Amino acid sequence: MAELRANAIDVLYVSGYGPDAGLILSTALAQGYDLQLVGGDGLGMEEFWTVAGAAGEGTIFSARPSIHRDSDVATIRATFRLRGLGPGTGGLGAYAAVELWAEAVERAGTDDTAAVATELRYGHFQTVLGPVAFDPQGDLRGAAWEMQIWTDGDYAPLDRRLAVPTQ
Repeated sequence: MAELRANAIDVLYVSGYGPDAGLILSTALAQGYDLQLVGGDGLGMEEFWTVAGAAGEGTIFSARPSIHRDSDVATIRATFRLRGLGPGTGGLGAYAAVELWAEAVERAGTDDTAAVATELRYGHFQTVLGPVAFDPQGDLRGAAWEMQIWTDGDYAPLDRRLAVPTQ
């Protein structure tokens, strides 16, 4: 914290593990250092808020659009909780990868690697994270991201939190 203060750092971007970022933030605020934390989707972990607590208020991070609020994934998330995986959305990426692979195997009619790779390269798939396709270089197409903000133990898209209510 001393080095951050000495260099007058007001905003810290963390691209790491959510609970570690929560510890950095809660420590800074406990020492009276008002630090704005910004980061990647690791800060969207429920464990971030568990560690940061109220210090996490106003933390901004990038993530897939509000998937944790989507009713289509409620059953999957309930199953995760029953298996002790917590209420967050972190496992949904792995779940989507399995959905993608399974659909490509089904379309190929085999689990042969080359045939499945061809299906993945040229196919369009629907997953728990939304539509998935790949460009000729194998890069993901159509993956939407948005900035989220933590408020009172939950998060929502940043632009919705910044909207000024009219009366």
